[in-house]
Formats: sequence, C-alpha cells, structure tokens
Amino acid sequence: MELSIISKKYGVHTVLFDDEDYELIKRIKWNISHDDEDDVYYARGRVRNKDLAEFGQRSVRMHRIIMGALKGEQVD
Repeated sequence: MELSIISKKYGVHTVLFDDEDYELIKRIKWNISHDDEDDVYYARGRVRNKDLAEFGQRSVRMHRIIMGALKGEQVD
C-alpha cells in the first residue's frame, strides 16, 4: 500500500507498506521527519492510542511500529 504524506517543510513523500500493516498505520496521523546526520527521511507519528502505549513514547517512526520494536530496541 502507499501513503502520501505532505509536509510544508519537506514536500510530498510516499511511504510504502504491506497491506497487513494497514490496521496499525491507519490509527496514527503521520508527518515527515529528517535525520540530518544520515540525510534520510522518516514517517513519524504521534502515538495517542492506549493500545499503542507499549511503544513507550509519544512520537514514533513508522518502521518501529510495523516491526513491533519496544523502547530501547534497535530497528533499522
């Protein structure tokens, strides 16, 4: 599946993810963040749902949610 994220600062970015991850992805409002050190862009969302509280943070990158990475776990 595709999700287009429009950022005033970074323009339009298209994120690709598997159909099976749609239920996780749809619950969060996504924006784009930029890592200056590695010069890469990430889909970042605000976690507000109680059922996603296990991620241990209020702002999380999409790939961490898809992978089910908990706070402190390394995911790339």
